[in-house]
Amino acid sequence: IMNLSLAAKRTLRRALNVPVDVLVVGRKILQKKQILLVCFPKSGSTFISAKIARLPGWGKFSFVPAGGRRDQELEQSTIVRVMLSFSGFGKNLVAQHHCRASEHSLQLVNKFDMKVVVLVRSLMDVALSLSDHWDRESVVGPIAYLNESLLAELDASPVTRLQFIVQHVLPWYVSFYLSWLLHGGEI
Repeated sequence: IMNLSLAAKRTLRRALNVPVDVLVVGRKILQKKQILLVCFPKSGSTFISAKIARLPGWGKFSFVPAGGRRDQELEQSTIVRVMLSFSGFGKNLVAQHHCRASEHSLQLVNKFDMKVVVLVRSLMDVALSLSDHWDRESVVGPIAYLNESLLAELDASPVTRLQFIVQHVLPWYVSFYLSWLLHGGEI
């Protein structure tokens, strides 16, 4: 933005302040689609969203500003930024997030005319895959707080890690499932 003329900067600012309704109508006129893949962690969602993004005219984007330990709640300003970005403007969008059907998320899904696909997996498979993920990749995530030293303590007994997953992680998965099951008619 530093090297742009004053007029170009004003035009850019105006474009970023486009009302959401105008943006949504514009994308409908251009026949652009938004798919929100809401999913269990460790359900194959990264693979599926990557396959969709490779289709002609599609791209994979994030509708949340950050990951890590932050809940993946959708955020309007991030969605608008993606839709107006050079990489997202002319494309159909797929976003993959581990978010429950909160009132806020449902409002944004409806406001931005997103098609929601809910992806789940057997809880037993998820528990084993998550344990493997902690060993091979990372313990950082939004569902349960864990770090390397806590994981080492859990591993003092083979039963302890599984108990932790069942008591502290799987309830989020059940909550996720029920939230979309009970609110699916609102989208």
